[in-house]
Amino acid sequence: MRFFSHHRRFEQKTRLSRGGRKYGHLKDAFLERSCSAVQDWLFRIALVSLWFSAGAAGAQPPGTTPTRDVFSQQQDGVDASGLPIRAFMFLSESDNVVLMPGLSWEEFERLSNPDSVVDSNQQLFSFQSLAINGEVDAERFEGQVALSILVAPSQGQWIRIPLQMGNFHRLKPPEVTGIENYFMTLTPDGSGHLLLVKTDQQQELKLRMEVSARVVASTVAKTLEFKLPGAPSRVDLTVGAVGVEGEVLGRGDEVLETKVVSDGGTKFQIESGGGNYLLRWGSSSRTKDDTALLEVESRINVRWDSPQDPLIADFLLTVENVRGSIDSFQLRLPPNAVVLDSLRLGDSGRTIDLGEPVKGRDEEIRDVIIPEAERGSRIDLSFELQLSNDNASESNPLGFHVAEVVGSLRHRGVIAVETGSDYRLRWLSSPWVDRVIGELGEDTVNSGRKYEFRFERASFELPLYLGEKGRQLRMTSNSILDVYDSAANLDMTISINGQVSKGLLQFNDAGWQIREIQDSETGELLDLFEDDDRFLNMRNVGNGDLSQIRILAELQLEPENGDVGFYLPTVTDVDGAARVQKATLDINSTGRSMMVVDLAASVGLTRGVVAGADVSVAKPSTISYQIQTQEKSPKVVGALVAQPPRISLASEAAIELSGNQLRTDVDWTVTSSLDLEGSLFVRIPDASGPATLNENGDPIGSVGQKSLNEEPEAADGAVDSVRVANEPTDPNLNEPWVVSVNGAPAKLRYVAGDRYELISERLAMNRMDITWRRVQDLNAAVGDGAVIAVPLPSPGILDVTIRGSMGVTLRGDQGFDLVSADRQRQKRLDLVTFPRDPLRLKLLSRLTSQEELTVQKTVLRTVVGRNLRHESVYAKVQGGGRFQVGLPSEVADVSVQAFIDGEGKTVRREKDTLVVLLPNDSESHVVDLQVWIARETPASYSNIKPLLRLPFGVGRVYWQIVAPSDGHVLWASPTLGRSMSWRFDRWKLYRQPTHDDVGLLQLVDATSISMPPGNRYLYIGSDLRSFEVVIVSRVVLWVLIGSVVLLAAVVLTNLPKSRHPLTAVVLAVMFGGLLAIAPDAAVLAGQFGIIALVLVIVMIAVRVLVSPATNGRVFSTSVIAADQLRSPSTRSLVPARADEPEVTATEALPEPAPTEVTM
Repeated sequence: MRFFSHHRRFEQKTRLSRGGRKYGHLKDAFLERSCSAVQDWLFRIALVSLWFSAGAAGAQPPGTTPTRDVFSQQQDGVDASGLPIRAFMFLSESDNVVLMPGLSWEEFERLSNPDSVVDSNQQLFSFQSLAINGEVDAERFEGQVALSILVAPSQGQWIRIPLQMGNFHRLKPPEVTGIENYFMTLTPDGSGHLLLVKTDQQQELKLRMEVSARVVASTVAKTLEFKLPGAPSRVDLTVGAVGVEGEVLGRGDEVLETKVVSDGGTKFQIESGGGNYLLRWGSSSRTKDDTALLEVESRINVRWDSPQDPLIADFLLTVENVRGSIDSFQLRLPPNAVVLDSLRLGDSGRTIDLGEPVKGRDEEIRDVIIPEAERGSRIDLSFELQLSNDNASESNPLGFHVAEVVGSLRHRGVIAVETGSDYRLRWLSSPWVDRVIGELGEDTVNSGRKYEFRFERASFELPLYLGEKGRQLRMTSNSILDVYDSAANLDMTISINGQVSKGLLQFNDAGWQIREIQDSETGELLDLFEDDDRFLNMRNVGNGDLSQIRILAELQLEPENGDVGFYLPTVTDVDGAARVQKATLDINSTGRSMMVVDLAASVGLTRGVVAGADVSVAKPSTISYQIQTQEKSPKVVGALVAQPPRISLASEAAIELSGNQLRTDVDWTVTSSLDLEGSLFVRIPDASGPATLNENGDPIGSVGQKSLNEEPEAADGAVDSVRVANEPTDPNLNEPWVVSVNGAPAKLRYVAGDRYELISERLAMNRMDITWRRVQDLNAAVGDGAVIAVPLPSPGILDVTIRGSMGVTLRGDQGFDLVSADRQRQKRLDLVTFPRDPLRLKLLSRLTSQEELTVQKTVLRTVVGRNLRHESVYAKVQGGGRFQVGLPSEVADVSVQAFIDGEGKTVRREKDTLVVLLPNDSESHVVDLQVWIARETPASYSNIKPLLRLPFGVGRVYWQIVAPSDGHVLWASPTLGRSMSWRFDRWKLYRQPTHDDVGLLQLVDATSISMPPGNRYLYIGSDLRSFEVVIVSRVVLWVLIGSVVLLAAVVLTNLPKSRHPLTAVVLAVMFGGLLAIAPDAAVLAGQFGIIALVLVIVMIAVRVLVSPATNGRVFSTSVIAADQLRSPSTRSLVPARADEPEVTATEALPEPAPTEVTM
């Protein structure tokens, strides 16, 4: 199928007219070649000018739609030949054929109104009902699913209906009624079945399919899972079992109904809204278990007087059934046990008889039947047994058993064995039974001893026997030795396990002075008497197997050349039966001297575990040793080594200004591992000179000078033991420090220089709180800007550990702020170390002047450098007392100079503000502030704003910008007024400010300062925060504008379409917009553009001279042959038809070849 595209014909005509060829306006006839090449070149320039100024040709104007008569031979969608139009062919600007399919009106409407098209994501179906009917056989479910779905028109698209039911398997093809176009498949994700339908009108379809599913069975129940779509559903499930109960595990709103069918089954009916849930069913009968679960607690008291006597055991059993009441149980007695009395029940005391042995089972098992009136879940049963004993001894011990409840779930209890006073119970270890330590006591009746055991199971055997001759005394000692400079204190704790012979212990004091010996448990003092030897009376310590005594002693040390040696006290039994299992010695060096033990020279000492592994100043030096033997008296040999003071210190200070007084409070928290012995050396710098105000902000006499006759400083830690006749004078005598240690007053004695000695009986070891306070009188003439020297105390010893930083808080009063003079006026100082010199603090006035600051005239100068910015402020001010200028935030490198009326002044920096103090008068003053700020500025492009923030209300501000010589301002903020005029210098334009440097500064009566050379720009404004200009490098301007001119020349030369009047209009509009938005940039662009255009013209002229064109045209891209006929200079604007006789063949337009499209 072929058809002609009228639109293509129109496009071809339009393209030819734009190119100035077939239907376009023909230019004037070319001139004949001139003999001179210069005349030919001038003609070509004139031709170019005429081409840009010529109007459009008589063809259809570009950018307009064709008239109706173009389509006169066509109907809508039908060609003149009667064939329907299926597609249109276009020719793009790059001569490429573009095919556009033809559209019906309905399809065009659908593409034009996408909102009216059916959304594929919109649900076009609705579930009406769902019914499942089936039976369960063993572990398989088989049934039928009936589903009703209402489907909306799909407009030719397939509707996807997810049916889910992923665990249901189809047995036959589904039956779908009510719709014709459908097919069914499974979802790729395994969620279930998927039904796809397509219909042109609303339909209600019916779906039926036979399915099967797996039933999960366990020992107690069966489970069937349902994964249904969200629809009103009903499930009828028949189970071939009677007496089953079901439950539904789902959302909780399902309704379950159970019915018994006539053929011996059970039917479950579930009504729900679909979704996922489980149906679980199982037998409703439960097997009743009447087996009792018994738990037993026993308390057994055993009396054993001698190895030949039998054991008498009194049993108390508490039996509890966790499943109900106790009717009866079986009791297993120990072998050869004899029941001495009837069994007694609880508090009632009712007796019951123990059953006789039954033939065919163990004789020890007896039946216990509880009377009906006494039955309950808990029974208390007590009885007494006699256990046989066949002369138990160490080689043949007695196997002790307890009465056991047969079949009990748990049986545990306590055994208490009491022996005679002449015997001791001995036993061997056995599983499930342990000795109870620390619960021994004395029987006031027979003075026997008790031993307690605890068991966790009743089926055990505990070997027991009594010993009357063999005694074993076990002793453990732990000694703590505190060594001072000239004395030692001993704290010895001895644990004794076993009976002491005759109630006495032999004690050897080894030359120590015994302060006291006491019972550790009761605190009662023990008697110490001498009978050839010294003995300890242990009769009052208790008759238990475990006792503990404490010995406190002291010894005066007499070192010889620093070496010391001494013996340690020992304790032994009278009969020599003592056997020490473990003995330790801990040596603490708490004085100024440390005990260093010589293990080679010592006797009975070996190295132990270092108890004080942390050698910080918060803990004393503790070393542990093991004492090897008690056969010889252990001896300690070593030396006393002097230790310098070592402290840990945390400090916090507060300095507060109150009127004409300055109060200093310092809090120390000192921790020492050694005894400071009541004194601590400190340093306090001298700051007795008065504080005065200097114009430059420097204090005069704020730090006192040391007197010439001051004695040199003594070495750290040295003690001045010799009092000289002429004691040095304390420089802080008139304003002394008040010191307290742990809340008690202390004495501060001046030594020499800046050294002081703090004396207090509470300066010992461990933690101490030291408080310092001093009130300093200020000079009444001190005013704003005065610098005050404040001394702070610091430790005068070498070994000091500072915990954290030393914080100093500065507080002013209503009139002045107290800030640091050396740390950018901070009100809070965190010092890493203690200052050895006084702190320099400055007073800043809080009072504002009654007369507000008036800024009459202001000149702001910005000198832009590559790495430095120089900002200058010249202002004529009156009143206010101070002139403030803001700095950029977080600026570190700043250099400042200030002059008031030509005299140098000190500039104070307060965070991000520079403050210059003004004279307190009503006269006008000239402020000259010079600020240098480290700031990098790009060389190619930079956005310049003033870095200084002037106070509000400055009025008119002259802003002078000194840019580098190769930088030009292209744009300035609209809020700025230009105080410049354009001047013409030979071949270029430049901007000249209305005021030069001298005249500008004369506006504010300021002295001129020489500025570096550069391009100067002057603006006027009042909103300083909106001051902003853009500076661009000359190289960037030339590259940018030259590239644009070269690009335009290339386009005009090689693309004929661009040689159109519209191009000149677009360029003119763009240049006009640039002139309106940024006139400075437009002027500079014009200058550089003219230069670039001249260079382009020269380039074209050189090209023509070197290689002249044969057709005489400058911009011609093709060469016309010599024998080729030229077109006439004039043509008719009316298209000529080839079939008209009055039109010649040379003037008729050739018909374009038809475009063929084969269908």
